[in-house]
Amino acid sequence: MAIDASATNLPAGDQRMSRADMTRERLLDAAARLFAERGYTGTSIRAVTTAAGVSVSAANYHFGSKRELLSAVCQRLIGPLNQERMRALDEVELRSGPPAQFLEDLLRAFLAPAVLQPPDRQLESRAVAARLYADPPEIVAELKRDLFGPLRDRMTLLLGRALPAASSEQLSLAFQFTVGVMVHVVGGHLETGADSDAGYPRDEQLVEALVSYCAAGIRAQALRHSEHG
Repeated sequence: MAIDASATNLPAGDQRMSRADMTRERLLDAAARLFAERGYTGTSIRAVTTAAGVSVSAANYHFGSKRELLSAVCQRLIGPLNQERMRALDEVELRSGPPAQFLEDLLRAFLAPAVLQPPDRQLESRAVAARLYADPPEIVAELKRDLFGPLRDRMTLLLGRALPAASSEQLSLAFQFTVGVMVHVVGGHLETGADSDAGYPRDEQLVEALVSYCAAGIRAQALRHSEHG
């Protein structure tokens, strides 16, 4: 049944936008689920539109291509997380905490937003992690640069302030190791003895365990560089 614009408080154009937004979200929800289940190459646009209950033309209108759809799925989750990380890094730089804890503060700012996501976002995080680290590099290399480039550059710079004796190459490698540990957790691979469908334990203790582990590894990298430098 058609909606009568005169019977609502919104102009017809605003109602059309609302319906368009709802269609877009349904496509993103369906795509996130199917990309997680089947991978990028195993998921077709038609499969996504069938799962979303919309037409192929609607998917083409909103995204244009399957690659753009994957990008939108990832950006919907990663964009807000990266904004939160950048705000947390701003706070770390502004406050005058103990210099010895600067590395831990940086890692906490990076790790906590992903680990402490609400349960309804954990499943989508699994989908994004699976796609970014399981799909062919030629599919996701540019996407990862777009999603994480500015954050990676800032983290590497700040890690250099925390550990000035380390080289930029060592810090870049250490950051990649940190990302790998985080993806293992957020991607649903952490064995806790509980039902894996329940997700990982979303609490501060897990954040602190990750911070301690990654900080020790990064310091070991820096020490190794200084001993062989």
